[in-house]
Amino acid sequence: MPEPRPGVPPPAPRWWIVAALALGVLARIAGWTLLRSAYFCGMPGFEDAVHAARAVAILAGGFPEQALPAGSPLYPHVAALGMRLAGGIPGLLAIQLLLGLAMIPLVAWTFAPLLSPRGRWIAALIYAVHPLAVFFEMRMQPTIFALLLLLPAGRLLFFAPSRRAVDAALAGLLLGIGFLLKPGLFTLVAAAGIWTQWRRPPVTGSRAGGGAGRALATAAAFLLLPALLGLHHASLPRGSALWNWTDAHAFHRSLAAPTWGTPRAQAPPVWESPVEARTHANEQMGRGLGEREIASFYAGRGLQMLAENPGRVVALLLGRAALALNGPELPDPTSARFVLGQHGPWLAWGLHLFPLLLACGLLGWLRSRESPTAPPPWPWFAAVAAAGLIGLQSAGSRWFLVVAGLPLIAAGLEGLPALGRAIGRSTRARLALALAAGLLVVSALDLPGARARFEDPSEDLRLAASLVAGEDRGRALALLRRAQRESHRNPAARKDLGELLLREDLLESARGEFRAALEIDPGYHPALLGLAEVHRLEGGYAEADSLLTQLVALHPQHPLYLNQLAAVKMLLAQKAPSARQSATWISQARALLSRAIEIEPAYETALINLRAAGDLERRAAAAAFPEEITRQPNPELIDLGARAIQLLEQRDTAAADSLTSLGLERFPDDPLALFFRGAFFLRTSRPQEAAPLLERVVRTAPGRAMTTGAAVDALLQSGRAAQALALARESLGRAEDEDNRRRLGQIVDRLESGPPPGP
Repeated sequence: MPEPRPGVPPPAPRWWIVAALALGVLARIAGWTLLRSAYFCGMPGFEDAVHAARAVAILAGGFPEQALPAGSPLYPHVAALGMRLAGGIPGLLAIQLLLGLAMIPLVAWTFAPLLSPRGRWIAALIYAVHPLAVFFEMRMQPTIFALLLLLPAGRLLFFAPSRRAVDAALAGLLLGIGFLLKPGLFTLVAAAGIWTQWRRPPVTGSRAGGGAGRALATAAAFLLLPALLGLHHASLPRGSALWNWTDAHAFHRSLAAPTWGTPRAQAPPVWESPVEARTHANEQMGRGLGEREIASFYAGRGLQMLAENPGRVVALLLGRAALALNGPELPDPTSARFVLGQHGPWLAWGLHLFPLLLACGLLGWLRSRESPTAPPPWPWFAAVAAAGLIGLQSAGSRWFLVVAGLPLIAAGLEGLPALGRAIGRSTRARLALALAAGLLVVSALDLPGARARFEDPSEDLRLAASLVAGEDRGRALALLRRAQRESHRNPAARKDLGELLLREDLLESARGEFRAALEIDPGYHPALLGLAEVHRLEGGYAEADSLLTQLVALHPQHPLYLNQLAAVKMLLAQKAPSARQSATWISQARALLSRAIEIEPAYETALINLRAAGDLERRAAAAAFPEEITRQPNPELIDLGARAIQLLEQRDTAAADSLTSLGLERFPDDPLALFFRGAFFLRTSRPQEAAPLLERVVRTAPGRAMTTGAAVDALLQSGRAAQALALARESLGRAEDEDNRRRLGQIVDRLESGPPPGP
């Protein structure tokens, strides 16, 4: 960039300093006044909600990372400290606004080696007044903290005139901390910084000496600090938290043609939260995953695609680059245009700045080529741009791109008068202006069609409703009704409304919303789950079982669906027409719950349900016998029998044989042991051996339909129909309760209406 002429002092930047600071204060006062009660500003969403939940748990003395799989491992602790100092989330947002003010002089300091005194404060002024700066400072996100680390590291690595190893090491330290906030971004910036250090020889000494030393110091500081700070995370059962929801996680998704890296482009437009992405990764891998495994899985898929079809990958990345240069702001996860338009119209003008800033940045880049002494800003800018290109594109990645381009933008603005004077006599100036104008027009035209695909008020309203539902269900209901008016083809809004009505016990209305969602998208599994829940609450267990069976067939490794189907199986077991059917459903429930826990070992609901299934199994077995048989309940024997039933359902007859034989051997006179052994013989087509054991049970305690029915079956299959009829009549005559009398009467009627009894 052009340097001042010798002997001519640079213009005093006093008024630029005053303007930047004063306008920055006014912008943040306006932001606090307008946005503190806006959707997504006072209430964090998605991974931001995870940050908030972690911070609250840390304040209460907990350590919730193992239960909250998304988000930065460092930011919750930063947020907890801020909330402790400031008294909650509003106070933390106020702190972030103050840090935003501190960013204004930090921007001027960072880019001082590249710009004139006036140019550096032009860059600071752009940051001070840009609405997206205020927007992100009013969010529960690590953005402002990441910038506080990124800018000084950028000056030390890329722009500082001094080339001391201590500066490189300090930059590495800042990058190492930043890695815990935004791993993908800081990894690429560190790589570009190390490359820059290697290319720049020291002022004195050889490149192989000082240059290598600085590069190694930078690498060591960058790599060792995250490892040291993350040691306690690595011991967690879910794997290290360092690779939660990183750019590597999103890399494979970024290469999916219909999405271009943002879930809003899906049809229908349904957001996929980090937790849902983790679940889908679990399904694909068929087991529980740690965060590092998820990152490796997605990065491996992306690299495999790169190796197999590099042309397609290049085309997709070029498409994402076009999307990044597009005028409209991308959702993050909500649309900044929606929030500012709804709650901060005085700030909404800034949403139209990006094409202008892009054109000014191009002019600044052309000016920077005229200065042979100033450090080139492109490695720094390229690293930040690459992080957005291969990561999850959003308004956040766009904002980091603007911040990284501030020196180019400021240089372009500062050079506009000189460019105007040179237009008449310089072909280069005319070409630069034409290129900038062309880029401005292309960006403003929205050629990738981003506005139509991503600016979906229905999704914004639906996400807002999900945030306020816990505090004000009436307000959430109104937001979802508005979402439906905005888009009749959004099944997620219908599903969310159905879930809200379900919580209000309005089952019929909820059923209508779930069915409407399924009419839009017949394969929309959250709506199938909601409809199954309606049937369950109404007592329609068979209908719920059918829907949940479909879901498990489609998603066999989804812990939630496995658990819900198991819960319905347990309800069916309690209403079963026969003990055998009850045992079958309980056995199926246990198998489903075991699979859910294998996939998600910390799934507390499934663990509770598994214990409940065991209790239900034991109660069902014990309830089949009269009190005189089980005066002193034998839990060990009941467990043996329950396990034997489960093994029979799994067709492991050898193990079931062993267990029932062991029970009879240890408790030879216990009717329960006799029954389990006799039932085993009957189930394995050995009625001759089953009949005497089951007869002993019935004669010991007649009047029970379950044991009598088993004994009758064994006698009939042994060819002793007359004995079966006599035993059934005897048991009927001694039945003490109405239910057993009714069921025993049906057995007797069946025997009397059948063929004449044999011998």
